[in-house]
Amino acid sequence: YKSVLFFEPVPFKPDELRPWSPEQMTRLNDNAKLAYETAGYEVIDVPLMPVMERVAFVLNKIGMHTN
Repeated sequence: YKSVLFFEPVPFKPDELRPWSPEQMTRLNDNAKLAYETAGYEVIDVPLMPVMERVAFVLNKIGMHTN
């Protein structure tokens, strides 16, 4: 693949399964995105928006246009 979809994370409250603070999550996401870019991938940011809008956005980006 030459590009990847990079989803802006949905806010959450830390718990036993997701123990990271918002700052740690930001750092983790920034590092993951940088890794993809460094590896030569085109990173397509998928912004935080209602689910069906995100679905339409993704389908549009991958060439499966919605009505």
